[in-house]
Formats: sequence, C-alpha cells, structure tokens
Amino acid sequence: MNLTRLQPHQTYRIGIRAYSTVNAYSESHSVEIETFPDPDDIERVSVNSTSLRLRWKPPGNCRRFLLQYAIVGQNDFTLLYDSEEQSSGQQVAVARGNDTYELGSLLPKTLYRFVALIYYPDWDVPYEWPREPKLFQWETLADRPSAPGRPVITQLRSDVYKVSWEQAKDNGAPLEAYGLEALVHQPHRPVRSLDRADSTEHSEDADDDGPSPGNETRTWRASSAWTSLTTTTVMPETSGWNQVYNGTDTYWIISDRLIVHTNLFRVRARNSFGWGPYSNESLPMREAIYSSDSFLMLAFVGLLVITVTGITIAVICVALRRNEKHKPFPADAGVHAHLPDVELANLRELPRRGNFVHSNNILYGTSSLFTAEVSLLPHIRSDQIYMTSSSLLGSGAFGEVYEGIVKGVDGEAETLVAIKTLKKGAKEHEKQELLQEAQLMSNFKHKHITRLVGVCLEADTLLIIMELMQGGDLLSYLRRSRPLPGQAARLTMLDLISMCQDVASGCRYLEEMHFVHRDLACRNCLVSSTDPRDRVVKIGDFGLARDIYKNDYYRKEGEGLLPVRWMSPESLVDGVFTSQSDIWAFGVLLWEIMTLGEQPYQAKNNVEVLNHVREGGHLDRPKVCPNEMFELMKYCWSFSPDERPTFRYCLEVLEVLRENTSENTQIIAPYPAKLHQEAVSNPSYSIDEACLPFTSGRPYCRCFSPTNTANTMAITLPD
Repeated sequence: MNLTRLQPHQTYRIGIRAYSTVNAYSESHSVEIETFPDPDDIERVSVNSTSLRLRWKPPGNCRRFLLQYAIVGQNDFTLLYDSEEQSSGQQVAVARGNDTYELGSLLPKTLYRFVALIYYPDWDVPYEWPREPKLFQWETLADRPSAPGRPVITQLRSDVYKVSWEQAKDNGAPLEAYGLEALVHQPHRPVRSLDRADSTEHSEDADDDGPSPGNETRTWRASSAWTSLTTTTVMPETSGWNQVYNGTDTYWIISDRLIVHTNLFRVRARNSFGWGPYSNESLPMREAIYSSDSFLMLAFVGLLVITVTGITIAVICVALRRNEKHKPFPADAGVHAHLPDVELANLRELPRRGNFVHSNNILYGTSSLFTAEVSLLPHIRSDQIYMTSSSLLGSGAFGEVYEGIVKGVDGEAETLVAIKTLKKGAKEHEKQELLQEAQLMSNFKHKHITRLVGVCLEADTLLIIMELMQGGDLLSYLRRSRPLPGQAARLTMLDLISMCQDVASGCRYLEEMHFVHRDLACRNCLVSSTDPRDRVVKIGDFGLARDIYKNDYYRKEGEGLLPVRWMSPESLVDGVFTSQSDIWAFGVLLWEIMTLGEQPYQAKNNVEVLNHVREGGHLDRPKVCPNEMFELMKYCWSFSPDERPTFRYCLEVLEVLRENTSENTQIIAPYPAKLHQEAVSNPSYSIDEACLPFTSGRPYCRCFSPTNTANTMAITLPD
C-alpha cells in the first residue's frame, strides 16, 4: 500500500485495525513516521542574455537527484545535472563545492523553467520539486540581434538585381535597422613600371652626345623612355567593406554602379542594444548572376526538349489516325467530344458585383514572352480553381474578373482569389498583354503591391490569379466612406494618413526596382478589407479600373487614353514618364485621399486641365488637410522634375506625420454627399474620340457642351 498526498515535514501515526463485526476489532501496534521536509528552493545567482547561474543544495537523505530545464510553454526537458552519473549536459558548468550550476548557450529574452527530480531511499518514483503552484523560472536578458540569413542575389530582369536575406531574431528588443555592406572592387587600372636603369642610361647618353641635333635626340630618347613603360598584371583594387544600405527592409535593389564592382555582400541587424554579428558572406556577384542565368538556360532547354517530344508524339498520333480512317467505324460508337470544365465555362453567365473592374492598360507596351519566362511563372492547374456564387467582380472591354477559391497553394487548404480572364474572341495581342501583366506582377514581392498567386494555361485557358482584395478599389472605398453633411466621417485623419503611407511604401519599392507605374491614382489601388483593423492598401495591377473610370482619361491624337488629371507637365508636353512623373501623380493621389475621392480639377475639362498644368498650375489645398500634407503635395507638384522628392522621402514624411497625429482626430467637413454607385459619369469630361485634321496641320477635336450637345467648339490640341 502506498500512502500519497502526505504533507512534508509532518509526523504520522500508522496502525492497522481488523474488524470481525460492526463494533468488534483488533488493533496492531502503531508506528510513527515523519515525512521529509521540502527541499531547498532553487536560487538564481546571476543571469545575462545567454546564461544562468543557479544555486541549489539537494536534500541530505536522497540517493539521487536530477536537475532539468525547459522553455516555458514546452514540455521537452533537457538534463542539467545527474548526481548518480556525476555528469551534466554539454551546456552546464558545475561547481559542486558551492552547489552552483551555470547553464550557458541559452536564448536571449527567453523564460526557462527548472525542476528537480529527487529519488529517496527505498522509493523508485522520483519526487518532483517544486510542487504547484510554486515555480522556479527565470528569464534571460535581451541582447543584440542574431545574425541575419546569408544574403542571396537574385536577377529580377536583365538590368535589375536584388540582394535579400532572412530576418534576424530580435533577441528581445525590436529590430531598428539592417546594415548591408558590400566588398567593393575599384575599376581595374593598368599599373605601369619604368626601368630606372634604362632611364638613367638614356639620360647619360644624351649628355655624352653633346649639343648636336640635341632636340631630336632628346625627343627620341624621351619616346624610348615612355616605351619602356610596361603594363603589369592588372589586379583589382579592393576598397574594403562599405555600407550600401541602412533600413528596415530585408532586401535591397543593387545600384547600377555596384553591379560590376561588387564582389560580396554581408548584413547585420541592430536593436536598442547595438549591432549584432554579421551574416555569412554571399556568393560572389558574378557567380550569383551566372547561377541565375544558368537556371533560365536550363529551364529553356527543358522546355525545348518537352516541346520537341510533344511535336514528335503529335506527328505519330496523326499518322496513326490516318491509318484508322480506312477501318470501319462501329455503328454503336458514340461521339465523345471533350467537355470543358463547367466551373470555367460558365464564368460569364454568373451575376456581377461592382467592387472590381478590368481593362487593359494601354500605357504599357507588349512584346511576346519567351517560353522560359512564362515557365518561371507560378502555374496552377484548372482542377485547383473553384468559383464562388455571385463571383463576377467586374468587367472591362477585353476582360473580366471573378472571385474564386484556389486549393493547395502556399500551404493553405483554400485561398480566396481574384481571377482575371479574357472575354471570348480575344485577340492574340490581348493574350500577350495579359501574360505580360502577369510576368510584370511576378517581379513584385511587397506587402503593399497586389500579389500574383499564379497563372493557369491549361486547355486553351488563360487565367491570371491574384490575391483577393475584398474592399474593392480605393476610390470607391473613399467615396463610400463619405459622411452625411455635418456628420463625422467613418474614417479618421489617422486612417487617411495610413492609406497614404501604404501607397508610398509600395511606390518606394517600385522606385527601387526601377519600375515606372505611369497610372498612379486611387482607382488603381485596392483595399484588402473594409475592417479598419485588417485594412491594407495595395497598388493594384496597373490599370484594373480603366473602363469604369473612363472619364478620367483623355485621348490625344495618335495616342492611347491618357490620365490627364494625374499627369505631370513633362508627360503632357513630351510624353515622358519617369519616377518623377509618378511622384506628381502621387501628389494627386494624396489629394484624392484627403478629399475622400473627389475628382481633381472639377471645374475644368481635360483640355483646360492640360493647359493649366503646362502653365505651372496645380490643385488647390483640400478643405481638410494638415499643413505638412499639403506641403508634401506641393513638393510633389514642383514644375521641374529634378526638384521633386523621392518616394523614400515621401514615406519618411508620412511616417512622421502619422506618429504626430492623434487616433481620435475626426473629420467633419462639407464633403460631397455619399454616393450610391461606384462611379459617376460627368459629361463635361467627355470628348469625341474622332479627331479631324485642321487646316493648319494641327489636329483639333469636337468637344460637346454638357448642357447642349448640339453646340460644338473647335479646340486646338497642344503639340
């Protein structure tokens, strides 16, 4: 018989009674026993970020004890010390004379729990100390960050390279920045050496020869001296490790000047305790580029082999089918045509919803994609794609967007997605444009740019699958959030600044990747969720909302539709699109957000806007707008492109403005009444697309008055 749950350090009297009837019994002699006292507490002597020193004196009457430890929340204990084997774990230094134990190689800022298993004489089951609710647990101190992952160089396209690394562990203090360093080699310079003996000999000969044709002699010997300059073996001059990036991102776009001269990269992280250790060095730059090119070459060769094999099989099948024509056809044989998947065939018959629209972005040129480039896109099988009810999100002139579910992607059982497809009868160049768009999006890996999930190219089907942004486009979201007159808006000033910051973060990424958007506006940004806690604004897929907001565009002679109200002076005059012109459009986007989606230059038609901007004009200050925000807008609208800020600067200004803005700052202003539709049609912006030749050789267009369409006027367009 085992007696359990006795109290420590108590005396118990134990006897046995034997009952024969209810009241008759006999009793043995009783014995007294005393339970052992509780062991001493385990004490912490000292602690730092990676080690703990403990003191504990085991009970004198135990025959064996074990000390163990584990991270709080985990049940896997590690041996600290075993008295019977007189051994300890590899991470422990034991000083038995003082009953101290030092445990090293611990994780910084981590809570550890310690227990002792005590074996008493004649007892095989250990006594676990401490007993609940008592606990012995201590936390190590915070420390500098760990080393980040080894930098990896990736070729994004022919002239753009990215170096990225895995995030470092913060070790208990938030990461403040990463420092990326490059081992830079200076350009190769030939080193010339002059044989001093020869030079001296020539000089002496010149002196011995006297003054007779001296000039000619000296000239000839000077030439000889220069020819004695010999070019030695050319060696690169290494200037050592130089810091090339300091920021919070875990990637950096390699600048043009470093692509040739950089050999290695290394990175370290910093928190409030200082800089952590360096990562392992990257592969040499040329090897990384070579490995990337080799992968593309292998992919191309593999596809070429598959294509040749497929053609061979097709030729064999055609030959066999011709032979089959001479055989009698069974009378009862049914004709089984290949039935397309119902899920994909019935897309256009489903009801529509108005948060998303689609059309091609005419501002982007297209070219045929190499098979190798298409093969590098993430591919999704058609049997992984399922459509939801009421799945049509929007439609444009050439394509449609649907809501759907993709199974088995990114380790998730099901993922909500938006699916873009071309309409029936799409032309080949339209298919190329859609593939070009997918290939463009595949370059982007950023939390504020819409993510490409994959493409489906099966059974003559072309589908572009993107992450689903359930809040719709930003312009519609802002207009839906307008308050009634005199009431506070659902969005606070902090919400608006956060949206601006989200877009600026995505634009900074595009700027670093050397991509020019050329159509930056609220209509081309998407909102992840209507819930403010989960709301993230992302730059959309470059022209998704062209058709529904067609009045925002203007057709100039010989060109596609242009977003005049968002275009910079140099874009309007010379057709030049750069990161600086994107900055101008970003300033207009800030204005849109601050006005909850108002139309820029409301009182002007497109031609008046064009002339106004060319003459140095810009938008007025919104009714509700912080001073710092409007100053940033005006900075973005600097007439000279060189005087405009970078997106990095814009992001820094918005981050400071957000930190200085209270969460409770409400917006109460005479905004336009809340709209019940996703977009409005303003006939004052419509211009007849048929341009007629003018007698002077300059084109003009017929513009229709919003009040009387019978009245027309001729307007000369700018060159």
